[in-house]
Amino acid sequence: YPIDFHCIGGADRTGTVAMLLEALLGVCEDDLWRDYLTTGFSGVVSDADHKKKFASAVARLKEFPGDALDEKAAAFFRTIGYSDRDIAFLRNHLLEPLP
Repeated sequence: YPIDFHCIGGADRTGTVAMLLEALLGVCEDDLWRDYLTTGFSGVVSDADHKKKFASAVARLKEFPGDALDEKAAAFFRTIGYSDRDIAFLRNHLLEPLP
C-alpha cells in the first residue's frame, strides 16, 4: 500500500493530511512539528504563516476527545465518516509490526 499525495509545496492541505495521518498512527507532536516544518523550505508560504497554520491545526485536533494525540486523531476521523474498522485498516496497513 504505497501512498503518494503531494502538492507544489507540501504545506497547507497536503501537510495537514500528512499530519492527521501521522497523528493517527501515533507520531509524537515534536515529530509532527519537525515533519510539517520541513516543507517550509520551499518558499511557497512564509515561515510565520506555516507555523501559525500548523499550530492552529494541532490546537484544533487537541479539542477532540481522547487522552493521547492518536486517540484525538481517531475521534476526528470518526467525525468525517471513518468507522473504527476504517481506522484499524489504516493503522494495519500504514504501520510496520514491532519486531
